[in-house]
Amino acid sequence: MRKQSLLLLAATFSVCVSLLPQPSLGDEIPKIAWRRPLGQPLENPGVRKNKSDIDDSYWQGAPVGGFGAGTFSRTYRGDFARWHIKSGVHKYVSVPANQFAMFQHVAGDPGGTARVLMTDHPSNGELSSWQWDYPVGAGEYAALFPKSWSNYQWDKFPAHVVLEQFSPVLPGNYKESSYPVAVYRWHAENPTNKQVTVSVLLSWTNMGGWFRAYTHDFQSALSQGNQNHFRREDLPAAGTMKGIVFDRNRADGVVNEWDGEFAIAAFESPGVEVFFQTQFLADGDGKAVWAPFSKDGTLANSDTSWVSASEKVAGAIAVKFTLQPGEKKTIPMVLAWDFPVVEFGQGRKWNRKYTDFYGTNASNSWAIARDGLLHAAEWSDAIAAWQKPYVEDDSKPAWYRAMLFNELRMAELFGAARKIPIAMRLPLSLCSNVLTTLITERWM
Repeated sequence: MRKQSLLLLAATFSVCVSLLPQPSLGDEIPKIAWRRPLGQPLENPGVRKNKSDIDDSYWQGAPVGGFGAGTFSRTYRGDFARWHIKSGVHKYVSVPANQFAMFQHVAGDPGGTARVLMTDHPSNGELSSWQWDYPVGAGEYAALFPKSWSNYQWDKFPAHVVLEQFSPVLPGNYKESSYPVAVYRWHAENPTNKQVTVSVLLSWTNMGGWFRAYTHDFQSALSQGNQNHFRREDLPAAGTMKGIVFDRNRADGVVNEWDGEFAIAAFESPGVEVFFQTQFLADGDGKAVWAPFSKDGTLANSDTSWVSASEKVAGAIAVKFTLQPGEKKTIPMVLAWDFPVVEFGQGRKWNRKYTDFYGTNASNSWAIARDGLLHAAEWSDAIAAWQKPYVEDDSKPAWYRAMLFNELRMAELFGAARKIPIAMRLPLSLCSNVLTTLITERWM
């Protein structure tokens, strides 16, 4: 009788627990983070006061890139638009082939759903075969620098996916905080009672030669000589690293300010597949990428590439995995770059801080990407631990605590150029006393 009573009590407890609200991926985003529905325009955005002021509109997002490494931003509508790679030059241009996309398929259904994760589409018809215009408001953007999150919640995507973005900007750390790397961690969970297959895609334009001019656009961008290369590397403790390096033909031993590389990469491991399309026309119809991706979340695994005569070229990787009912997974991707030289108006050249750790030959984007993948979880946890006391300190207003971190982005955007302590102190001196206090780990 006692045994039956205990079993009944256990069953009752299990039922009661199952009826309680279950935490979701979105609950892990700090409560004080700045938030906005994905792609939702501002109701009353205002206008610039002076015609000479730079006004990039309200389509903005948290930047990535270490101090002095150069930065760029992905807006809360999903496009990469603000570029501070060339020191002292501000460019705000949406590059159509620089995108994330997602595919999901429920076991037993005749087909899946694929969509570019941008609530807009190219204005000149580029990549016309791609499925654009992710629904406005189908999820939420949040930012608490150096992190931001895109929380995708669309009824045609049964699995819940949150994209966490950051660079390893950490207090008292002048090494990793200088790295030119963006980490993208895909947190996925399956709340359904059926198996769901998910694939996430990152495409990128070869922008070598694009950061030569002082103009605020890419009208004078040079693509001639650009070429992409597929790479893979076996890392026994982590899996097989696969990705694409975006380089260009350049003289050996001569590094100009515009010489450098980008790289995109991910880990292939049991249950996680990485597919690739090494090169395609960035302003073509994009069928080489979208036809296989929209069908089953794969790419052609083509390593064919060529040296650009002047055409814009791009490449893509896709990471595919399956979620059982109730299962959660976290999948890292990285985007790294290596443009080591800063050149000032009279031709003086300086090396960026991160070159102390990776060298100055402008050929180290793969090594930087490798470190980003290997340390993604560690860096994410370190940022969360740094922010936790401020997130939980309810004695200060939420807006104030959020501002302490989000306004710190300006220190990164202003752009330090070279060595510690001079280069690091320069942008911090342009910030408010609040930000300087925060970065030195003291609370007001």
